[in-house]
Amino acid sequence: MSVEAVAGAAQPANGAAVAARPARVDSVCCGLMLAGVALYTAVFSVLCCRQFDRLAHSGFDLSIFSQAGWLISHGETPFSTIRGTHLLADHFSAILYLLAPLCWIWNSPKVLLVAQTAALGLGAVPVYGLALKVVRSAPIALLFAISYLLNPSVQGYSVKEFHPDSFVTPLLLGAFYFLHASRWRGFFACLALAALTKETVGLVIVPLGVYAAFFDRRKGALAILLGLVALVVALGTMRHFSGGKSSPYTADLYGQYGHTPAEVVWAVATRPGSLVRAAASENGRTYLFELAEPLAYFPLLAPEAAAVSIPSVAANLLGRRPSFREADMWYSAPITPVVFAAAIIGFARCYRWRIKVVTWMLLANLCAATLLATVNGPLAAWHRRGMYALTARQASDARLVLAHIPPDASVSAQTVLLPSLSERKQAYVFPNPFYRSCWGLTVDALTQQEGEGFAEWPAGKYERAMSSATVELVVLGPQPYMPIPQHIYDALLAALLECPRYGIVEIRGEYMLLQRGADRSGGLRILERASGLAVHTHADIINAYWLSRNRAANTSIPTEGGTVE
Repeated sequence: MSVEAVAGAAQPANGAAVAARPARVDSVCCGLMLAGVALYTAVFSVLCCRQFDRLAHSGFDLSIFSQAGWLISHGETPFSTIRGTHLLADHFSAILYLLAPLCWIWNSPKVLLVAQTAALGLGAVPVYGLALKVVRSAPIALLFAISYLLNPSVQGYSVKEFHPDSFVTPLLLGAFYFLHASRWRGFFACLALAALTKETVGLVIVPLGVYAAFFDRRKGALAILLGLVALVVALGTMRHFSGGKSSPYTADLYGQYGHTPAEVVWAVATRPGSLVRAAASENGRTYLFELAEPLAYFPLLAPEAAAVSIPSVAANLLGRRPSFREADMWYSAPITPVVFAAAIIGFARCYRWRIKVVTWMLLANLCAATLLATVNGPLAAWHRRGMYALTARQASDARLVLAHIPPDASVSAQTVLLPSLSERKQAYVFPNPFYRSCWGLTVDALTQQEGEGFAEWPAGKYERAMSSATVELVVLGPQPYMPIPQHIYDALLAALLECPRYGIVEIRGEYMLLQRGADRSGGLRILERASGLAVHTHADIINAYWLSRNRAANTSIPTEGGTVE
């Protein structure tokens, strides 16, 4: 046999070996990406559950969605007594109907926190798939997936309670992947599910349809139509469940531009200078920097893809609330997937130019930006300043008090306690239902969330409100309550403690539990033991309450009282 024949016979084997190496690299990178998803889900699920157990969530939003999910899973109308309105009147959070069956598996608000974390973690899969599709390099696709999992905005969505908005991030990432893979069924399925997360998602779907039209005109036009229908259906549904009233959010957040969505859009379109000024302001520049900097400004390399986020970014820049311009708040959840998709597409564009120096510089910048984002992310921040709002003793005292509350009792409690009490038909943020505070779907209720618009009642009305209320249990503690003037809160607190229809049944540390119809004289004896002060007059009751709180705050030994029968 000749040498040439041997060499010729060896060529297929060598070619197969060369082909096997990239295949092994792809498999390893894909495995590492999936391991990263699993690690992210595990770490942040444990973190969120520990936050819940330590009462570290502010509580208001988590309680609203937890109560609504629990009601849906039990076949009840999702009217949130915490928010004072139907779930679909406040926001178009229809995706909660799909998540509610999870409550059958795990009857706890933690199931929503874990589901949110898992969904956000799975967003790395379409990031990896999109990068692999357009860059055609598994290691680079893995780097983008890691950048996503370490992104401070994504991690922020995981740890800041629960919001249906967060699910739009992985869904829109999936839409971008299916679009570039020309898998149109998956593309439209992701858009349809994304439209169920919030009424504003149409602001992303419509421009995404315009972008999709460059791939397929008919499919792009259909996506634009889907976005417009999503906006109309969402706003119409909210109007229906609010009794025919328009959403107060437009007037509250964009009142300077108009009181309806159409008025706001027209005002901004005819006066674009307002948007330019908002973007050029210090807060605006910081916000845009926080969106693009963790990806080393790669989105600027694909302006046609980044433009999909313009309506959503404009809405956040023009909104009155400063939290709209914080990149790790859920208001930016529809923007994050666009930023990542644009970054991947922009890098692929440079990668195809095969300018090695530029490519390596871009990759080095991405690595540096990813590391910097990690240092500034939620995990690193908590290690620096401490994770929990309450001490372990405070959380333990609160849990012992909450354990005495029956699962079907109506209850009023401060916001951080409410997530643990939300799975019931009637749960209120104190001082509701005695005094309407941030309750109901009105501009006044939204204004009250910022500490304004509270009415001071005449003498005697506070006492009548306590006497006529039917809520069974009230929990008081040291946590911050919904913003309310101190003198009004003190008047409500005094009226509650002096009300003959409510008696103290438990005091542990800084927490007090009152029950309607309980033995009042027995409750006063519990208060005397906790405070060390004899109670004879109404003034003594108030003084004893604050004294018991102060004593508990300065000692590690909780004071015990009676129990709820």
